[in-house]
Amino acid sequence: MQSWLIGRIALAMLMVAACSGPAEQRPEAGTSPDQSAPPASLNTTAESGTGAIEELTQTALHVTVTQYRLDEGTRKINAQLTNRGAAPVTVTGVRLVWAGARRLPPTPKDTVVAPGQTVDLQTRYGSAYCRSLPARHASFRVTMQGGTEVTLAVDRAGRRLLGRLGRADCAARQLRQTASISFGLHYRQVIVAGEEWLRGALIVRRASAVRGRASPVYVEDLLGSVLLTLRPAVRAALPAKLSPGDEVLTIPVLIGSTHRCDAHALSQSSQTFLLSVFARVGNHATQRVIVSPDRAAQGRAGALLDRVCD
Repeated sequence: MQSWLIGRIALAMLMVAACSGPAEQRPEAGTSPDQSAPPASLNTTAESGTGAIEELTQTALHVTVTQYRLDEGTRKINAQLTNRGAAPVTVTGVRLVWAGARRLPPTPKDTVVAPGQTVDLQTRYGSAYCRSLPARHASFRVTMQGGTEVTLAVDRAGRRLLGRLGRADCAARQLRQTASISFGLHYRQVIVAGEEWLRGALIVRRASAVRGRASPVYVEDLLGSVLLTLRPAVRAALPAKLSPGDEVLTIPVLIGSTHRCDAHALSQSSQTFLLSVFARVGNHATQRVIVSPDRAAQGRAGALLDRVCD
């Protein structure tokens, strides 16, 4: 009897011990303790956003400004982008943001930049503000795949180039407002030192709006293309000057072959008829002006090239 009573008391004490303890220490049915809160990595992902992506991209990317030699005299430039990060990026648009020039719409792109790669993203800059040409604080607004936009500051070398381009743009505008430069309409075939040339004329005509307050215009040099030579008919004719009292300056010129008859030059020349005149107004910087003969003269020059290279 006593043994039976001791056994019943012990069983009751075990049941009380099993039911005691805080309820919050026991997981709910169907869960385990490590599932009761999301992992730290999920919290980090949820808290990251466009700002974090932009900050990481700004750290990974470096940008400067370059311009190809063939683009000199135009407003075409390159956002030269270097990916210093560990992952590729896809660029879908690029735009220069600079207080020295009018802002243009983004230039569409579809360019993948791999880690360690440098690419030239060609774009354009707007006409320069000639009263003030700050080169500081220039940047490119780069649009990434998915629509994220990143502002990348242009480095010092790029800002210096922008300053030079802006000043050249203003000088070129002043030249255009002061005088026009073009080829005349009449050409004839001539033989000089046993070589065939087309003889024509370069016409510098002062703009009527500035005749009363004219500045001198100087034509300093001429330059042809890969296939065509452009030079004054008389070597001593340059530099030539359109004086303030004159309205028209005529410079006789010769257009001929450079004697580049190799297959590479003949097949790859894409700017055969874009010829260059280097001119300036007064004491301002010399500018390159692109001039082209009319279609009839281009046909005659092309026939000349065929005869020379036949």
